[in-house]
Amino acid sequence: MVGTMKGLAAVAIHDYEHAVRALREYTTTVEQGLQILLSLRSDPLPPAQVDTGRTALIVIGTDQGLCGPINREIAGAAVEWCAGHDLGPDRRLIVSLGLRAARELELAGLGPDQTIELPGSVDAISRVVDDLIVRIDRWRSDLDVSRVVVAFQHPLQRTQRTTRMFQVAPPDVRRLHAIADRRWPTRMLPGTPHAPEQLTAGLLRQDLFIALYRAIAEAKTAEHGARLSAMQAAEQNIEERLTALRTEYHQLRQALITEELLDVVSGFEALRGTDSTDGRSSS
Repeated sequence: MVGTMKGLAAVAIHDYEHAVRALREYTTTVEQGLQILLSLRSDPLPPAQVDTGRTALIVIGTDQGLCGPINREIAGAAVEWCAGHDLGPDRRLIVSLGLRAARELELAGLGPDQTIELPGSVDAISRVVDDLIVRIDRWRSDLDVSRVVVAFQHPLQRTQRTTRMFQVAPPDVRRLHAIADRRWPTRMLPGTPHAPEQLTAGLLRQDLFIALYRAIAEAKTAEHGARLSAMQAAEQNIEERLTALRTEYHQLRQALITEELLDVVSGFEALRGTDSTDGRSSS
């Protein structure tokens, strides 16, 4: 079973890593579109607004076990972040992606307001992200949500990870300034017959899709990396236990053999002593 779980985790890591790499080209295309549209603006970008509404915190955990304390870690990071930003119950909306993360959040005193099932494959991520975007629009209009932050485990290596908090809406104004200030790769600037405001809104929506998609894909990569690490530790423990059992078996077997040999030698000595006594009696 451990070997099977290791194989499945390794395959899943490869699939999600490939999805993140494939997203880079799409990200470049969207950012180039934003770069042109932002450079065409006659007015400068507005400064970052002070957050006056509620903050929606999307905590991405897992729906499956055998991956170590990953849900406890992300729940603890979410609690610390809310405390550090003074987000009381009336100023936050906690959304859990993953049933096990929801349970850990509940135990940590940060019970989620909504729980969403995580995608079970790469193909299902887009559907979950589309649903999240619809929910975000509803939160903004109905629940006075002005900021959306995701908390997830970012993979450093296949079996190493770190917690990351990332604001996905509204977009970071400093990042938009950095995109607008980039040098265009050619001397030909593209144009469009459409309204720049409409295109900008569409590209920002695609940028939100990319941010949510990447966060979920990286969280799933970290999850399977944690599962691979747990299975490797379990495999090592099994090998150590088998080695101890083999050693114990050989020791017991050797003790039994030694005991049987001693019984044979003792019986032989007893028989030889009886023969000697019988011989002296005959004399």
